[in-house]
Amino acid sequence: MRETAHYRITKFRSAVRHFFMGRTIQGVASLLVTLWLIRLLSAQDYGEYMTILGLVETAVPLTSLGILEATRRFLPELVQKGGKNNILEFIVSAFLVRVFIIIVCVLIIIFYWVEITGWLGFEKTGAKILLITVSFMVVVVLFRYVAEMLECLLEQRFSQLARAILPVGQLIGIGALIIFKGSISLEQILALSLGVAFVCLFLSVTLLLRQVCRLPDGSFKGVPLKTIISFAWHMAGANVVQLVSGFGVLRMIVANRLGQEIAGEFAFLQQLMQIVERYLPANLFSNLIRPMFISQYTISRKLVVINSGLNLMWKSNLIIISVITIGLIAYGDQIVAVISGGRINKGGTILALMFIGLIASSQRQMLEMAMQILKRTKELRILAMVTTVLPITVWYASEHGLFGVSCGLIAGSVIWNCFAYGWMIHWQERIEFDWSGALRICGSTVMISMVILYLEQSSIVIFGISILSYVFLLLFMTPFTSSEIGLIEKVFKT
Repeated sequence: MRETAHYRITKFRSAVRHFFMGRTIQGVASLLVTLWLIRLLSAQDYGEYMTILGLVETAVPLTSLGILEATRRFLPELVQKGGKNNILEFIVSAFLVRVFIIIVCVLIIIFYWVEITGWLGFEKTGAKILLITVSFMVVVVLFRYVAEMLECLLEQRFSQLARAILPVGQLIGIGALIIFKGSISLEQILALSLGVAFVCLFLSVTLLLRQVCRLPDGSFKGVPLKTIISFAWHMAGANVVQLVSGFGVLRMIVANRLGQEIAGEFAFLQQLMQIVERYLPANLFSNLIRPMFISQYTISRKLVVINSGLNLMWKSNLIIISVITIGLIAYGDQIVAVISGGRINKGGTILALMFIGLIASSQRQMLEMAMQILKRTKELRILAMVTTVLPITVWYASEHGLFGVSCGLIAGSVIWNCFAYGWMIHWQERIEFDWSGALRICGSTVMISMVILYLEQSSIVIFGISILSYVFLLLFMTPFTSSEIGLIEKVFKT
């Protein structure tokens, strides 16, 4: 991996350390918040709270219109080629555009608030809930965007600090409310989250401006505006179309079809999966390695390191998901019952299916990242049309409960991957997936899972032996290539 002025290996290693520290704190705090709220709030309030979070999650891509993706793609290139004034101009312009878009989105929500909450089955639809919800949406969307900019600069220490404050602040606030009030309501948890998110936004903006002002001046005139607009335009089309298959929309479909209580169960299982998903290599390192990949590609125009890196993350995802799936096959119902405090007693199979779906969605993430690096956003926008099948499938499959919903999620990801990879193999510049290594990982998982199902027992001894057998199978089959192992050694050597 070739070193560049800003994106040095030493800076990358420092970013990795801060990244792990911040993500660990976020993960633990987010999990505690989730487990605490499902015990404190009523089933209806918890369902409404998770649906509001779904609205916020939906607003992130809806209000992006390609601006977020353009920032991820071109900010590292601007930093690499130099020019502090160009970088500052790009950041301020992109931020103001994002503010304008989110304000338009909020006005639409306010206008149709009664219809939206009625369709979702909300009991609380007053002006207070509306004000807190839209304010929380604005602040969270802008905070995440500024944090993304910090990560594009490899400033993980500041990004992770700001991100960690949100769940930690929520946790402290919930504890304080319980101590002084004795209980907590939906309005209180939303107001608390809004206050903490505003602190995070202010801190992240301050840190971003400080770091940009410390960058050296340069003579580079910047990326042509036409190139950025074209990139953002195609990504905007992809985001809007993909929006219909986002988790937030799926939660709203489940709420409409199966009621708020079942939607709460679905959102809880989905939240558990997302907490784990955040720590899968494809997600964990995406904002770390993307600017490094773009920097390498900007200089050499070669895909060797990108190929190795994406395959390494994808196969690492497969291994971790496989271990979790084996555990859920053995102890799924018990694990979900304990974590939910007895509120959900039969969620193991649904959660296992959700994790199986991550196998396909993690590969999709690699394909999308490759297309963005190669500026193939026009093709990505066209492929986004395939995702419109997913909500339709989930809508009709929901007649079979959450089992049907989970199967629909898996089918949607697989269909998209087939279309995308079938198109990509005809390009001169493309990502070559190591199917042989992936099949060895999946084959080992199927073998161990079949043994557990055949024995029809779930003792700790059998589970332990199964995991050890899985590890030995992987060591024997060696799913990683020499170039992938060499990449690990180069990045993490002391």
